[in-house]
Amino acid sequence: MTARRTDRNLEDLRDKETLQKKPYLYFVIVMKRARIILIWLIGILFIVTGVLKYINMDELSKPVFDRAHYPTWFFYVVGTVELVGGIMLLMTAATSKRLGSILIGMVMLGAMGTHYILKDHYNHFIVPAIIFCLAVLTSLDFERKSK
Repeated sequence: MTARRTDRNLEDLRDKETLQKKPYLYFVIVMKRARIILIWLIGILFIVTGVLKYINMDELSKPVFDRAHYPTWFFYVVGTVELVGGIMLLMTAATSKRLGSILIGMVMLGAMGTHYILKDHYNHFIVPAIIFCLAVLTSLDFERKSK
């Protein structure tokens, strides 16, 4: 007896007749896989960044925190939020992924605000803005709910 997948979209993709009727299913599967890869990349990135803050090896954000005159404990709070947000993104529950992306989005809003207050050049806003947009996009669920 062969094991059958319960995911209806994957079964539809294997059926050539369905693909001829619904060619958009290729796009749907590719976007689902791209979303999973994106979630994993962002999650691992923020776990590593949070750990680097704890062992004082984050040489990119330490000077920014010093210039903004943030207290040292805030550096570790941001590291904790990054670490927890990254871990929550990698969890399987949809609610934890959403909470993780919200945490990461808040950190990126704080980074953009800090660069704005410090009157940094506009190119310092690009990476936090992109990561903020990706965090928002990973928190959204684009699947149609069938009744």
